[in-house]
Amino acid sequence: MTLGGRPLKFISKLEAALVVMALISVAIILIPAASLRTSLTIVPTEYPAALVNDAFTGGNSEVRWLDREAQRWQCEIGQASPEPYCSLQLDVTDANGQGLDLRRFDTMTVWADYQGNATHMRIYLRNRHPNYYKPGISISTKFNAVEVLVKDLAAGLVVDMNNDFSVPDWWLVGGDIPLAFSRPEFNDISLIEFQTGSTVRSGVHEIQVQKIVWKGHLIERTVLYQSVIIAWALAILGMLAYRVLNMRSDLNRQRQYQQELLAINRSLNVKSRRYKNMAKTDALTGLPNRVGIRNMLHKGLTDWRDNGAPFSFAIIDLDNFKHINDTYGHDVGDRILKDVARLMSNRVRRTDAVARWGGEEFVLVCPDTTLEQALQVAENLRAELDQSLSHDGLNITASFGVASMTEPNLDSLFKKADNALYKAKELGRNRVCSQLEP
Repeated sequence: MTLGGRPLKFISKLEAALVVMALISVAIILIPAASLRTSLTIVPTEYPAALVNDAFTGGNSEVRWLDREAQRWQCEIGQASPEPYCSLQLDVTDANGQGLDLRRFDTMTVWADYQGNATHMRIYLRNRHPNYYKPGISISTKFNAVEVLVKDLAAGLVVDMNNDFSVPDWWLVGGDIPLAFSRPEFNDISLIEFQTGSTVRSGVHEIQVQKIVWKGHLIERTVLYQSVIIAWALAILGMLAYRVLNMRSDLNRQRQYQQELLAINRSLNVKSRRYKNMAKTDALTGLPNRVGIRNMLHKGLTDWRDNGAPFSFAIIDLDNFKHINDTYGHDVGDRILKDVARLMSNRVRRTDAVARWGGEEFVLVCPDTTLEQALQVAENLRAELDQSLSHDGLNITASFGVASMTEPNLDSLFKKADNALYKAKELGRNRVCSQLEP
């Protein structure tokens, strides 16, 4: 049966589709405002926490746990620093090292118990961004700051995420931050810090942060209405186009488009994987680079901090490598680097990882390994290099600086290993030194 040369069945389907769209549109318009909002709640005791005082700036304030499990802490302000402080830092990164994305929230409510004579407290939401954050350097996280009245915290203090936060001048100036990055950012919050206020000069302060809740829109109502209007406009245009175009030609074009799209996606996926691997791998040696072992370093830090698992690290520097390059040329130098990389990656334990740090420097990451065990691993590698690799009668040797984590700070671990390496070079090279050696 036809009507005006068109199948009646087609018209019935079209009408049914329009009815469904109309019902959906009405349902969207009538959605309660509360249903369009979302929230995120953080209970501090469920996250790793660390206490920090003002020793970094030359202060002598003292900070201690009163109840570690309940995260109740005490700060006794000292007088050595012109701006004394104590802080609680919550590590809110997940197992993959990803921080919180708080961009969709417009309010933050904080509940806390404070005992002391202060009137204010600072809150920092510390963000990471490649344009200013340097992995392992905590101070390079952006300090999105707000200072609040402590008397309001007991009942739940509401902070406007869009208007109340600012970035302190001391962080912008100290990090030579461009103007484009001087505004608050909340896309990758790795640390939430609660700090005594800027006016605190003396006294004992007891603080316990109980809960933090963020609230925001899943989608703005104006955006929702715009989406309904756009959907109707597209539907009408689609129906007109469907009536005008020949169905067979349209289907053929769609089929061809789908095939081309699949081909492009396959190509992009292959290239994406290739570039991703390149970004994490040293092109010359095939070893992981600094980015390639970042997750392993973060896991070692969190395992040490959360579970008390030992974690060791070594910096390896080839001895007299500049002389080799200058004497035999960079082609020989590159071949030696590849031979060293291959030997070390074949000799280390299955649980360890070797990466190229840059130039003639390599690093050895040893999870779940004490300093004594790491020294033995390093000594085995040193001896293997000394005995196995040579060029034109010259043995290829390396110096090792080994350190183990004793505080939750990768910068400190790297510095200890670097100092130990310097000691090994100073003592004549081709040896292993640790952070504990005089």
